[in-house]
Amino acid sequence: MSDQTNHEQEAEQVLEELEKTLKGILRQERLICHYAQYVNPDEPETMAELQACIEKIKAFNEEHKEARKAYELEEAARNCE
Repeated sequence: MSDQTNHEQEAEQVLEELEKTLKGILRQERLICHYAQYVNPDEPETMAELQACIEKIKAFNEEHKEARKAYELEEAARNCE
């Protein structure tokens, strides 16, 4: 196999991983929005659960911020072709 083919395969794998990461971020965001609709603000336990979910999503988003940017740039480049 040529180096170009290897690089193309590697790029495809990276894109697939980025897509999975982005889908994970979006899934977490949808879950928190859905969950927040049913939280009773007068119940400290559920508010604590909601806050824990929010913190988890923030950490996930921060951890994958660069991957998300790279994915969005790659998508924009693909759409321009």
